[in-house]
Amino acid sequence: MFMFSRMKSGATAPATSVRAARPATVDPAIEAEAADVIDEAAPHLRALGLSPGASWEEVSRAHASLVADLTPGPGASHRNVAMAMALLDEVNSAYASLRLLSVA
Repeated sequence: MFMFSRMKSGATAPATSVRAARPATVDPAIEAEAADVIDEAAPHLRALGLSPGASWEEVSRAHASLVADLTPGPGASHRNVAMAMALLDEVNSAYASLRLLSVA
């Protein structure tokens, strides 16, 4: 919901809400397809530490943060590097899958 207020000669008008117009009827096939996309995205969102309904901005921020945290630094042991790389693969795979779902 968006909030708008109008300034007129120093006075403020009360904020009013504007709701997006919604069609009277929604095609059941479109609702079913949307539910399928949400179901398909859920495990990828969880891999990034997010819940269904996250915005694309939240997905991008979570991905960048996880990549920065999981990138092994100099002097890391081979075992730690292998674990970090496996987690990075999972995070990058989830991000790529979400990108594909967002344009489908």
